[in-house]
Amino acid sequence: MRTGQVTHFLAADVPSCRRPVPALDYDAPLFFHERRAAAAAIDNMPMELLPSNVEDVMLPVHVLCLVMMGMMLNATPERFLRSTGGLVNPVAIR
Repeated sequence: MRTGQVTHFLAADVPSCRRPVPALDYDAPLFFHERRAAAAAIDNMPMELLPSNVEDVMLPVHVLCLVMMGMMLNATPERFLRSTGGLVNPVAIR
């Protein structure tokens, strides 16, 4: 999912990288589950809304996707200037 937040990160615009950022809400895992998604990618740091919209749950998207659905993949790309993609070293843990 492209939020546009990565442009602030690459420009080292630290204040713009802080909360609130465009991100996933607690209903995103249902969308992933209905489509049998194995992984999700987003161009912001937290992936989900901070602070959470769910009372007493800090990271509900992480809890639902990682713990309840078993989606655990880290594929952070190398940082290449003036490119449209980069190498990744994906790690899946079950």
